[in-house]
Amino acid sequence: MERKTLLQVKKISKKYTQKDVQVTILDDINFELKEGEILGVIGRSGSGKSTILRVISGLIEPSEGEVLYHEKPVGEVESRMSMIFQTFGLIPWLNIFENVTIGLDKKKFTEKQIKEKGEKAINLVGLRGYEEAYPKELSGGMRQRVGFARAMVVDPEILLMDEPFSALDYLTGNALKTDLLDLWYERNILSIKSIVIVTHSIEEAVKLCDKVIVLSSNPGRILANVDINLVHPRDASSSQFIETVSNLYAIMTNTNGAHHNENAKKNYPQTSPIINLIHFIEELRAKFDNNSTNIASLIDLLKLENITILNYIDDLRLLRFIEVEQDNIRLSSSGNIFLDADNDSRKKIFREHVVANIQFIGTIYNMLNNSANHTIVREDLINILMQKFVTEDSQKILKTTISWLRFAELATYDDVKEELILDNLVN
Repeated sequence: MERKTLLQVKKISKKYTQKDVQVTILDDINFELKEGEILGVIGRSGSGKSTILRVISGLIEPSEGEVLYHEKPVGEVESRMSMIFQTFGLIPWLNIFENVTIGLDKKKFTEKQIKEKGEKAINLVGLRGYEEAYPKELSGGMRQRVGFARAMVVDPEILLMDEPFSALDYLTGNALKTDLLDLWYERNILSIKSIVIVTHSIEEAVKLCDKVIVLSSNPGRILANVDINLVHPRDASSSQFIETVSNLYAIMTNTNGAHHNENAKKNYPQTSPIINLIHFIEELRAKFDNNSTNIASLIDLLKLENITILNYIDDLRLLRFIEVEQDNIRLSSSGNIFLDADNDSRKKIFREHVVANIQFIGTIYNMLNNSANHTIVREDLINILMQKFVTEDSQKILKTTISWLRFAELATYDDVKEELILDNLVN
């Protein structure tokens, strides 16, 4: 039986102006959401994942294209869609019952109806008995359960979830995912006909979703729309699960895609200190079998978050220290030379590679050389980075950029004057 289409996203683009430059966040996004589906949206930072949810729900308008809900355009906030955010967003001076029912229209419902709906939602998420408690009395997992109840109490038809588990510890997050699936498949949340979940975790998407959309970055474009044909409950250690994760990694790390270039990451070079990047490549070689490995093996061996591994891999590939083909990774000759070198030689090799291969760092270095006093103030540095990367994490990018420049002995940073200074020791 053909499932009913609830939502159609047609040729959506989202643009805004930043520093007099028009920036494209999303470009030509097209997909459908059918009744009974859990749809995942994955991609690196800068892919516009959260923006898609906000466009779908009517919180923001697209620059181009349209969203159809039951074949009618979404022109404002749609009451039959409910959002769960990464941060709990609870009001501290309201108790749990009040936080859950705050979105119910008192003109539409009687006090008795509000009480019944609130209690039902609280019971569904396992918080019976906590109605009179306040947010500060609850653990992080319990506060997110309140967020789930608040989203469900309005009887939405589509539940939108923006990285709802990322602020939780591993065990709490897994428990909530299991509970969500139990509610979904036992049809205890009868009003909800479809779920869209944004996540940075490929494993989470494979665990939860029936379909997964993979986005590129800067701008966000759909690279693939993948069916996840695995039976629930899904075993993360099974060969089918691991193969599906590996395939999605291969899509995200496909070096042939136009999305893979220096501008392809919202938060490149990420907040990982240079020492962590070096430790990572050292661990890489230690784990290599015949000088190559694959991403799924790295996840299992190194126990790092998948997005962290992806960012390290992108950094090392841009530096030309590794070569990536599909999901297979091998050290380049330069990578081997770098690892075999002493500390001073490593700095020199890194300096040569970062200037030659990372264009925006080369630009900053050239500006330092050409400026009258060989300095760049913090505000100008951030402007340079903001023109290069669509991100709200410019401070994090700046921090890591400075660490790369320092390690390469290209520049130093004066925290008091807040300016980058050409390193006079560079030969």
